[in-house]
Amino acid sequence: MKNVEPSVNNTSDCTTSSGSAADDSVPLRPPGISRRLTGFFLGAILLSSCVLSYVVLKTDRFGAYHDDGIYVSTARAIAEGHGYRIMSLPDEPAQTKYPPFYPFLLSLVWRVYPEFPQNLTWMMLLSAIATLGFLLITWRYLVSNHYATHWQALIVVAMTALNWRTMILATSVYSEMLFALLAVAALHVMEKHEKSANALTTGLIAGVLIGLAFLTRSSGLALMISVTVYFVLRSQSKKALLQVAVASVFVVSWVAWCYYSKSSSQSLNAPYYTSYIGHFNQVVGDLQAQSGS
Repeated sequence: MKNVEPSVNNTSDCTTSSGSAADDSVPLRPPGISRRLTGFFLGAILLSSCVLSYVVLKTDRFGAYHDDGIYVSTARAIAEGHGYRIMSLPDEPAQTKYPPFYPFLLSLVWRVYPEFPQNLTWMMLLSAIATLGFLLITWRYLVSNHYATHWQALIVVAMTALNWRTMILATSVYSEMLFALLAVAALHVMEKHEKSANALTTGLIAGVLIGLAFLTRSSGLALMISVTVYFVLRSQSKKALLQVAVASVFVVSWVAWCYYSKSSSQSLNAPYYTSYIGHFNQVVGDLQAQSGS
């Protein structure tokens, strides 16, 4: 027995040690019943978001702000074959202020439902669908990368889905929810790219998502920069090359379009509608004229 006891104790110690090591290295996953519960609550949250969107969605809110009118005007121009232009302005200048991806998607809706303003409902539904995708990918991103437990991620998604500001964006013709979907999807794929052995596929997908996010809102440029810095700080610069190169194609293409299509319209308001820089210069010039400086 004296020879057996140490081996038993050692076995017990090894089991305990390996068990604790496993607990430290592998995040605890909820048991089957808990996974079913989280799935049920996630579905309930998404369903609640759909119901609220249906209640809040009203076409008479269209035009309350500036952006939705511009998006619909440029979407109509694309759908009717006039190019990416603001047809509601004198001289119909090319749109070089807002990137074209969201208006392009709206133009597809316009092609199918060309009657205005009846087609506004379908355009608003595009935002609602993007919101559902954003909520779902956010939950997946938080859980699969172990940034939150299943229940913590549910709380985050619920608070976002039921926020009144989210509801406004989800039921209007604005690009924010599509941008949010693309940005979180890009981050999710980018982290897969970091760990993936098949870096070509994930890098390509991440680059396309980052590029589309930029073509939805120009602030997406910060996403490309942050991804580059992330990999550089982790001494994985090579993994950043493909996705940054792909995303750069979208950025350079848009910058080139803006440069060669910049408006020569003499309309007083044209710079405000077509260029952030042009509008800034106009404001500064007006202030200089008023002050005589």
